[in-house]
Amino acid sequence: MQRVIAWLFIALIAHGASAYAQSYPNKPVRLVVPFGPGGSADAIARPLADKLGSVLGQAVVVDNRPGGLTVIGADLVAKSQPDGYTLFLMPGTHVLTPFLVQKVPYNPITDFMPVAMLGAQPYMIVSNVQQPFATLPELIAYAKANPGKVAIGVSDSVTLVVANAFATAAKIDLNIIAYKGGGPQNNDLLGNQIALAVVTPNVMPFVKEGRLRALAVSTPTRLPFLPDIPTIAEAIPGSTSWRWIYLSMSWRIFWLRN
Repeated sequence: MQRVIAWLFIALIAHGASAYAQSYPNKPVRLVVPFGPGGSADAIARPLADKLGSVLGQAVVVDNRPGGLTVIGADLVAKSQPDGYTLFLMPGTHVLTPFLVQKVPYNPITDFMPVAMLGAQPYMIVSNVQQPFATLPELIAYAKANPGKVAIGVSDSVTLVVANAFATAAKIDLNIIAYKGGGPQNNDLLGNQIALAVVTPNVMPFVKEGRLRALAVSTPTRLPFLPDIPTIAEAIPGSTSWRWIYLSMSWRIFWLRN
């Protein structure tokens, strides 16, 4: 996959700047991640940076820029020099954020050019094992008996939507806590400072260690590699969600030297 991404990237630059592409890259490339270190996006970005760097022959440096429901990182990329040296790990949150933030300082469509789709991630609802519920129906019953007292962590605009959609569908009142990334969120979850979190399967090592409990996955059917974890839809029919992840850059790269 990394070789395909690298050559796609080079081909896109050559499309709009053939003379420039002959010497590209002659310095390190920055890969902006709009989340803090330690989360699922970081788990994708760092191996990608290593492999892409080995193909390009230049270091690809991960630059974590969390905050503002990914607005801070996206704005940095949108305003960067359109020279191919600033890449963006673009999550599905990118297209949702403008609907959740009053005003973003960039156009999420016209200011960016997707280079390659890296994949899609399902979501999970997980809890600290010290919480008094072990299944999603038990969580729903507990939350109904304790309205507003169950704290659930979210780390971006998509997880915020997932948490709100789940609470609405289950007819429960959850205390939604927003974090700047999965790392800080997971630390609080492991410390039982929040009861729940909407996460990706990168937390499964903590589940296997018995520190967290996986209550449900967001996919329409159970995941083949996690067959024992029920879906949200099994408790609340019709509740599903995914997140796609793209590698992207500034759209203006196509206008260089035309």
